[in-house]
Amino acid sequence: MDNYSNIYLAVFFIITFLWVIEIIKFRPEVADGQSKKTFYQILFSIVSSIVLTSVFFFSDTFSVPSSLRPFFINIGIIGYAIGIFVRLWSRFELGKYFSHHVAVDIEQELISKGPYKYFRHPLYIGLFLLTVSVPVFTFNYGGLIYALLSMKYSLSQRINEEELEMEKVLGQRYIDWKKDRYKIF
Repeated sequence: MDNYSNIYLAVFFIITFLWVIEIIKFRPEVADGQSKKTFYQILFSIVSSIVLTSVFFFSDTFSVPSSLRPFFINIGIIGYAIGIFVRLWSRFELGKYFSHHVAVDIEQELISKGPYKYFRHPLYIGLFLLTVSVPVFTFNYGGLIYALLSMKYSLSQRINEEELEMEKVLGQRYIDWKKDRYKIF
């Protein structure tokens, strides 16, 4: 392996380390009434995407041609880096309102700074980028197709659940807030 590849692998492992630290440091604390269903759907999508991509990678199944691999590696590491940046920035902006599960408090502040100035769910955008960037980085189109479909489905379910709960608890305040922000999924 050349130095160029070693640098990419080091960056990939550093980002993965940051992602794992984010998961460990901000472990889900489930209060009464919080919905856990979509959390487990998303977790299953992430884990199954990574496992399937690993199986495909190590068996050299569904790999792109050798000539396209440097392009995929570059796009994968860029997407991975953007994903962790957006995820951590969004997590920081949410502060005490962050939860791995759907939880809405009537007194909850609606965050309108950072990535929340433009997007309704930047945490999920970051998570999507992190997950789909793994098969891109490993130049595996089979894993990429699975990750895209699985994460799109899981995140759409979560966003629908979350938005219904926000509208139910926060009412017009949330409806007005979301009008000025893009919904990605």
